[in-house]
Amino acid sequence: MRAYLNVTTLYSGGATISLGTAANASLFMTTAQNTPQTVNLYDIQQDTVNAVSDPLLVTVAGSPGAGAAEACVQYATPLS
Repeated sequence: MRAYLNVTTLYSGGATISLGTAANASLFMTTAQNTPQTVNLYDIQQDTVNAVSDPLLVTVAGSPGAGAAEACVQYATPLS
């Protein structure tokens, strides 16, 4: 599985971003794994089991006044 956050316009100070689901807001990427105040591609390769059928949830906190990013989670489901 792969989760990435591509910060294309830096976020104002204090902003944090996590990627997850409603059940676990930082399941795929924690706020410690990216720095929204720096334009960069944050790419996390992982083996994460997600038994919940929740859609991707991107949480932007800290009341940023500016910033832009793309978030994506790529996964594969094994054939049974």
